[in-house]
Amino acid sequence: MAAVGMLLFYLSLFASCGSAELQSKNGNATTKGELGLVKRNDIDVISQLRQKKLKTFGEWDVGEDSPYLYFVEETDGGDRLQVINSNYEILYEKTLPEISRVYGITALRKPYDQLVFEYHEGGNDYFVQMLDLVSGKVSEQIYSAKADNTFSANIVIQPQFRSGVDPAKEPFEVLLTDFGLPSAAGKYTKVLRYKEGMYRLIGEFDRAKAAEFIENNLNRR
Repeated sequence: MAAVGMLLFYLSLFASCGSAELQSKNGNATTKGELGLVKRNDIDVISQLRQKKLKTFGEWDVGEDSPYLYFVEETDGGDRLQVINSNYEILYEKTLPEISRVYGITALRKPYDQLVFEYHEGGNDYFVQMLDLVSGKVSEQIYSAKADNTFSANIVIQPQFRSGVDPAKEPFEVLLTDFGLPSAAGKYTKVLRYKEGMYRLIGEFDRAKAAEFIENNLNRR
């Protein structure tokens, strides 16, 4: 069993309160007596993971170098996201006040997913970041220096359907809507598109006007 697969196997074991008979990834039962086959390095890492307060974890399939393992751990300094490879090397790490969601999406139209995480830094706004494998390194793909990656009402990562664009080939766009839904303030949506190797803010639109346009142009059944 690959090292990352082994790691996930044991994480599942600890989450299920240490059952006497375990289920491996291929469906075969494994007894505790067989765990001696695990390498010393595996046992050390697993022992450390048992002490962690994990919020979520999973595999990130990035092709030939796969799979990577990601997990979010609750720490005294906030939620820490780590991405590691099969040699337990940390490829990416970030600690934030709160990480609310982590999920994969094929936004860049590559043969594998990018890894998206949404996070909170206090106040009313949430933020979004996307990770991709670039030249063998895990790299952030959303420009965030000017807080262009904030939203408070809604986030959508979707194909582009503009004229002259092939949605099957063009990278997805990221739509970030500001202001909470109960707010009387207008709802504006920022549009981020992939440009010069990164998602960047290109503009925003009035969500109410867009909704009115859609309503007026619906094909009624």
